[in-house]
Amino acid sequence: ALHVPNVAEFNVNQLNKTEIGEIIELIDSYGLWADFSTMSDSEKIRLVMSECNAQIHQILLKLYRSPNIAEKISELFSSIKPRVRRIAIAAFIIRGAGILLTRRTLDDLLKGSPLIRLSNSDRESVRFLWSDTSGQIQLRSSVLAEFYLTNLGDAAEVVDVITEMYFQALELSDIERQYSYFIRSVMSFSGLQKLLPQPGLRTATIRFYEAIQNTKFAKKNPHYWLQYAIARLSFGDDLYEIEPYFRSAYKFAEASNYDPYQIDNHYARFMLMKAVRESDANVAFDYYLKASSILQKQILREKKHYPYRVAAGVGDFLSRHKQGLNDNQLKNVLAFCGDVLQRIEKLPKDIQAHAHVVACKRAMRAARCASR
Repeated sequence: ALHVPNVAEFNVNQLNKTEIGEIIELIDSYGLWADFSTMSDSEKIRLVMSECNAQIHQILLKLYRSPNIAEKISELFSSIKPRVRRIAIAAFIIRGAGILLTRRTLDDLLKGSPLIRLSNSDRESVRFLWSDTSGQIQLRSSVLAEFYLTNLGDAAEVVDVITEMYFQALELSDIERQYSYFIRSVMSFSGLQKLLPQPGLRTATIRFYEAIQNTKFAKKNPHYWLQYAIARLSFGDDLYEIEPYFRSAYKFAEASNYDPYQIDNHYARFMLMKAVRESDANVAFDYYLKASSILQKQILREKKHYPYRVAAGVGDFLSRHKQGLNDNQLKNVLAFCGDVLQRIEKLPKDIQAHAHVVACKRAMRAARCASR
C-alpha cells in the first residue's frame, strides 16, 4: 500500500472559465447543442454558468432535456421490451442508491432472478446502457440513467420497481449489509426523489411510503416517519395530515434513543409553514415562537447550514403577518434575526458561503428592515 500523508482532491465536475470555453467548443464541434445551437458564444457561456452552475453533470442534463435529444432517448427506451426495461430501471436505481451494481445484485433485488433469463437479443437491446464483464455492470452513462429516471420514465412503473426491490432487500438485509444500506437510501426522501420521474412524483412518493409503512423496518422507525413528513412538506400538503407523522417520529425516537436533532429541524420548518398559512397573527406568532426556540438551540450547537436553511422561513412569516403583530412581537422577531446574523458571522468561512446560509443572511436582513 502507498503511504501518502496528504492526498490532493480535484473536483473534475466543476469547470473554470477556461474549461467552460473548451467544453463549449467541444459541444460545438460535435453539433450537440440541439435546441441551443442558435445561441451566441456569450449566451452559451451564460447558459453554462447560470443554469448549469458550470458543472459537467448539469451541462449534460441540460443537453438531454432538449426536446430533440429527449425524444431520441425516449425512442431508444421504448424499443426495449417492458420486462427488460424493468431490469434497466432496477440497474439505474441500484446505481442511484449508491451500492455496487453487479449481476448478482440485480438478480437479488428483482423477483425471479430475471437477468439470468435474458435471451441474447434482450441483452443486445440494452448494450447501449452498460457493459457486463466478470459479474460487474458498468453503466455507460450515469447521467443518462439519472435523466431517464427523473424525466422520461413512467412514475408508476419506476415506483413499482423500487417497491419490489425494497421488499427483496428487506428479506436479505440480515445476510447482506449492502441491502440494509439500500433500504435506508431509498427510504430517504432526498434519495427517493432522485430516482423518481418529476411528472407524477407526489403520487409515486406517497404510494411508496404507504406500501412500506407496515414493514418491520419502517413501522416503528423514527427515520421513516420523518422522511414521510419531509416528503409531504415538500409537496405543500395539508399540514394537519402531516402532524401525526412528526408525533410518530418523536414517539419512536424516544423509545429507541434516536437523536431527534433532524426531527426538530424539520419540525421547526413545519411550525413556520403553519405560521405562514395561519390567518390569526397571534396564533401564527405562537407557532413562530416554537420554531424559533428550536432553531436558537440548534444554532448554538450546529456549525453546519441546516438550522439556517429553516431560519430563512421567518422572513415569510413576517411578510404574512407583520401588520397583525404588536410591538413586543415585532421586537422578538427583530432580536431573533439579529441573533441569527451574529451567529452566521461566527461560522467557518466555507459554511458562511453555503447557498442556504447566504439565503438566510439575506432573509434575516430583509426581515430586520421590515420589522422596524
